Amino acid sequence: WYQRRVHGTGGIIISAVPYDSTICYNKKGMTAPKCSATKDSCDVGDKYDPVARLLASAVDEGSNYQAIACKSGMTDSAVATNTYAFSKDSSVTFNPNGGVVTAGQEIELTTKLIGSPICYSTDLTYPICNSAGTGCDNGNLYSSSSKPKITESDYGDYWIAVPCKRPNDYSDSDPWNKLRTPTFNPAIGSVDNNVEIAITADPADSLICYVPDGNENTPDPACSSSDLNSTPSCLNSSPYNPQNKTKKTKDNTIWKAIACRKGSLPSDVVLTTYWKNTAPPVFDPSGGSLPDGKLVTITSPSATATICYMQSDSPNPPSTLGCAVGSCPSGTTKNNPVTKAVKSNSDNGKFWVAIACDAGKEASNVASTKGAWNKQVIAPVFDPDGGPIIDKNRVSVSSPTLMPYPNDGVICMCFNDCANGPKCKSDGKSCESGFTQYNDKNKPQYNQANHNLKKWKAVACKKDMTSSAITMTTNAWNQVKLPSFFPDGGAIVVGTPIQILSTDGSTICYSRLATVTCTVTNGKGTCANGNDASAVRPVITKDDNRQNWYAVACKNGLKTSDVRSTRFKWRDPNQNVAPNFLPNGGKTADGTPVLILTDLIGSFVCYTKTTNDNPSCKSDMTGCATGLLYDSANPPTKAETDNGRKWQALVCDSLLGQSTLAVTDQWEKYINGAVSSGMSIGLLIFSLVSLVMIM
Repeated sequence: WYQRRVHGTGGIIISAVPYDSTICYNKKGMTAPKCSATKDSCDVGDKYDPVARLLASAVDEGSNYQAIACKSGMTDSAVATNTYAFSKDSSVTFNPNGGVVTAGQEIELTTKLIGSPICYSTDLTYPICNSAGTGCDNGNLYSSSSKPKITESDYGDYWIAVPCKRPNDYSDSDPWNKLRTPTFNPAIGSVDNNVEIAITADPADSLICYVPDGNENTPDPACSSSDLNSTPSCLNSSPYNPQNKTKKTKDNTIWKAIACRKGSLPSDVVLTTYWKNTAPPVFDPSGGSLPDGKLVTITSPSATATICYMQSDSPNPPSTLGCAVGSCPSGTTKNNPVTKAVKSNSDNGKFWVAIACDAGKEASNVASTKGAWNKQVIAPVFDPDGGPIIDKNRVSVSSPTLMPYPNDGVICMCFNDCANGPKCKSDGKSCESGFTQYNDKNKPQYNQANHNLKKWKAVACKKDMTSSAITMTTNAWNQVKLPSFFPDGGAIVVGTPIQILSTDGSTICYSRLATVTCTVTNGKGTCANGNDASAVRPVITKDDNRQNWYAVACKNGLKTSDVRSTRFKWRDPNQNVAPNFLPNGGKTADGTPVLILTDLIGSFVCYTKTTNDNPSCKSDMTGCATGLLYDSANPPTKAETDNGRKWQALVCDSLLGQSTLAVTDQWEKYINGAVSSGMSIGLLIFSLVSLVMIM
């Protein structure tokens, strides 16, 4: 058994040697599990199913389990338990979690990983546990009998903590003794004039300074003094009186507020926007992968509103989009909430845009689907994704489009680096001759004799949809796992130690050079063109600014890993740099989500899908003055109309200002399903979900 964060999907593996043993299990504290006399069933406990596995959703929070293995003709094993309790949440909790505190106040740190030591830091560096998971190489070891205390030097900063049994699950506290931002009620949206606006703060005795009915250029409210011993007053603003609430008086207006209090640091400025019009429409689903002929729901919270929608090459609405109550202009379609809208083949590669009108109100803001429509199946992912594996272990393969599997589709596989496959038949429900059809009830098994050092491939298909991109296991079977960096590049202070992880016991070599190598000699790994990060964690230096790190890992008896680079270049935390596109143009399938990445937490990314118009930030760095606001939860997708174009993006940060522009390579047509210079959908989807997959 091994501890790991448990999610509601996937399953937990219990393995024994011989692999075909009967395994009986139950929760620790119950009567120990016991096999039957025939060794093929359980007298006490449940029989483990290696295909269905122990469902993560059935595992009790904070519990340990016990298991026994038996086989006819052999002595039963001893009862084994998992070392650490299973938990759906392995983060560290701070109590209190930032906010108003006093010097000398004790802070309690807890984690649901029972028995796990906690390392924490108070100087904005990352705490790092030692290799044994019993102490700290960087930071302080938490003790519940001698809890850490707040000092005045902590005011405005935050602490970072990590449980040593999950050494990558970092948690940040909120800033200490800094007031939280005030709260508006209504929070945002369509509000009629003369409606009272309530503003609250925590603690309740805080002074709220606010600016009502302003605009983007209205100066921010401010507290008169940052001296903790002085009673603050309001600058560029008015004190809020909860006994005499201010009413909204303008149709389209921005309200701003800040909280001030003697003895505490001021909050950040918070703003909200009110308008007087109809609520914008909502699409369900909102673009993306959908078979032709399927229904799309378009609704507005305004029950009496007329919704008009049309096809568009981008989320920006054509000039013809408009509406009148009860009718829609030429070129647009009136939404029928009973029959619903129907997505067709002509919609693929296009967005839908919509507007709502209601009697006596202004038209709504224009809404668009969050991505262009396509009918390509989302590529499958492997679990585990290659790497070290026990002979005869089973491997899961899944595609969100085919959930629950098979959902009128099929996954086709090949196991030995096949050059021209796998392929599905035209019906989208079966595989071409020579390729294996995935069976979720009898998952494929890794076979040491046939699959060692090979990569598996898979493709997902569905009737009336385009086959997915072909995906391959990231690592070959029994290849050392691709190294991972924490943090993975980005803004970092000189002197911060970096954690590089791979297969347990492997030698990890790193360098600023992509030519770094790791070789095994006499059973031990040695580094060339780089340094060994296995024993001593490397530390960031000033020479690393604007550089990537590269790492490779090797271990006796396993194939050496591929070389991996940091996701971002290291950089001075006081510099704002352009974001990264992933994929960065090139040959990319229509409908592929495009990530626009920045390591600046709390910043905004603005982008355009053409070089004719540059994106720009609002003067207060709260959004985009020109271009589209990037939504990391629903990234934009590359469409057929993007071929021959380049995208542009920049970062807006309240402290560091506006970054330089990032420009993609020219987008090109994706031909014959070949893996191209851009990232395939499969690899992209894997990068988004791999952190939550469970073996």
